[in-house]
Amino acid sequence: AATPAAVAATAPVAINCNVHGNEPGDREACLIMARQLAFSTDPRITDLLSRTTVLIVPTINGDGRAANTRGNSTGQDLNRDYSLIRQPETAAYVKMVRDYRPVAGYDGHEYGNSRAGDLPMLPPRHQNVPQPIFDQSQDMIENHMYAKGAEAGWWACPYGCEGGGNVGLSEETILRNTLGLKNVANSLLELRSSGGQTRPDEGNTANNRRRKTYSALWTFQQFLDYHRADRGEILTSRAEAIEIQAANTGRLVFRGSRPIPA
Repeated sequence: AATPAAVAATAPVAINCNVHGNEPGDREACLIMARQLAFSTDPRITDLLSRTTVLIVPTINGDGRAANTRGNSTGQDLNRDYSLIRQPETAAYVKMVRDYRPVAGYDGHEYGNSRAGDLPMLPPRHQNVPQPIFDQSQDMIENHMYAKGAEAGWWACPYGCEGGGNVGLSEETILRNTLGLKNVANSLLELRSSGGQTRPDEGNTANNRRRKTYSALWTFQQFLDYHRADRGEILTSRAEAIEIQAANTGRLVFRGSRPIPA
């Protein structure tokens, strides 16, 4: 039976697809991927699903998606509520994290800056995130996503490329930081919603919308490949982080983010 304990024992991954209702590209990619995972006979997929569980949340912010707004029905930005847990949507998500205990995650967004890369990403930068989790997240982003992205022709870079990834904020209420503090290696994904320097003529066209959705689908599939290949290292980093947290020693930082070089 798929009890929470049984799911947690599979070292699951979690993909949050649509926290901001007016950023739908990741949601569409997640719905495509869910269908692919459910019906695929590809040995890569069947092997993956025989070993782990993929937790997909296509639309955490259903009211915002229906209204095409960033916030939920009360106007709350849910990506500032994951540790405060004042909204029913975030309460449901953190209950999933508590019960099913994912070891790695991705959080999908869109980014309108046309000078950003195709796939801006960012690890949990809160300074109280244990070092092993930060390092594992960076390994996933830089050594897997950026390397595979370059091979596939994507322009991958830190969120806020030109400024060295200093756009992402340090609040613990943001999902990537909340997950990092809960010992989950993870990354933000910002789909570039504008045409950008590599595709300057796209604008708000159907082709551009297909491109950004496919870029999310590519990223999430690569995320599954990373977990499949590096599961042992992910679990080791998580165990080390839990030990650090349990020791309750070292500094506590109330403000500021870890720097991410451009």
